[in-house]
Amino acid sequence: MPLRATLTHDGARVIAIDFNGRAAAWNSADGKRLAELDVNPLPLADRIASAEKRLQELQGQGDKPLPAVLEAESKLAGANADVEKANKALEQAKAEQTEKENDVVKLKEIAAKSSPPADIQAKLAAAREVRAKAREAFTNATETVKTKTKNLETAKAHLAELKAESSADKIAAARALLTRLKAARAAGDVFRSREAVVTRKREHKQLLAELSAKKEELGRLNQELGSGDATTKSRLKAQINTISSEVKNLEAAANKTAKDLAAEEARLKQLTAEADKIRTASAAPVQQSKL
Repeated sequence: MPLRATLTHDGARVIAIDFNGRAAAWNSADGKRLAELDVNPLPLADRIASAEKRLQELQGQGDKPLPAVLEAESKLAGANADVEKANKALEQAKAEQTEKENDVVKLKEIAAKSSPPADIQAKLAAAREVRAKAREAFTNATETVKTKTKNLETAKAHLAELKAESSADKIAAARALLTRLKAARAAGDVFRSREAVVTRKREHKQLLAELSAKKEELGRLNQELGSGDATTKSRLKAQINTISSEVKNLEAAANKTAKDLAAEEARLKQLTAEADKIRTASAAPVQQSKL
């Protein structure tokens, strides 16, 4: 039962999380469940590194069996051995049960005679108890064979599934995943660069405003300097020196911010071009998979 749900920006998907903390996506149009989402994914840099490693492994594998195939083959061999062992145990349990069944039959025949031994009933009760254990052992052995046989079929199906997918398909899928992850990283870089441009513009605008105010104050003080007495002129000169120094510092800061802004704008332009290129490349495999 969903605990909270929200729509994507275009309303095409519904993202919901349930009481167990699981998140999933549904198609808004028909309510079809699309995928379960990882609520605690690895950092993007780690996911890219993992995808690159996976792609390198696949490309370097050539015609050699993949590690997953080798592992599946090993598990299949183990499952075959388990079934063989379980069948032998079943045969032995069946033989022991037959033997114990015959023992009970023989003792019953003796007990049915006109003068049976005095301890025949005790022997018969003991034989029946042993027979019950043999029957239970046979039942358990039968269930073990069923379980091991089911495990064997699962192992066979898993190996067949792994072998059905060609190395070329796996390489293409790994490359497509890596491209999508790099596209996500590029989009993040563009976003952060845009934020940096906005910040630099705001800082530059603020510095220019402060610089303009200081220059106006400096102009006013220079005007007052021509009409004051000696004491006043001395005070005004000190203020003018201080503000002149502040103007120089503000000009230097404004020039530096302007250079930083220009550099960040150039970087944003480059990142945007790279992101567009990666986004175009990542869109191609998605379109092919929908055909």
